[in-house]
Amino acid sequence: MFRSIFAVVLGYAALAAGPNLLPFLGLSPDPATPLTSEPVLLALAVGFAAAVVGGWMTALIAPSRRWKHIQVVVLLVLLAAAVKLLWARGGMPLSYEIAALATSVVGAFVGGSLKPGRRL
Repeated sequence: MFRSIFAVVLGYAALAAGPNLLPFLGLSPDPATPLTSEPVLLALAVGFAAAVVGGWMTALIAPSRRWKHIQVVVLLVLLAAAVKLLWARGGMPLSYEIAALATSVVGAFVGGSLKPGRRL
């Protein structure tokens, strides 16, 4: 039980760390820029990479039931995105928020599909 909780919490933390580090690195996209601008695409790429790492870490810690654990991580991502969209959008266009959500969900499943013993 503890291992399952640890796998989900660590996977979600890794997934959430990527986009949350962008402002500290000075790479946060400006809400006024179009969705195809370089900072926005970089933010989406970092979010995807963090989601892959989060899914991979979840599968590494809980390899016997990895898909159930990754589904819980994705459910947490969907809940956090719903809260963010409803109450704290932060000025970004809706299209960016949807793209960030999609890349996070796909990235988590891609990371979870990697063999748990394989390095990235």
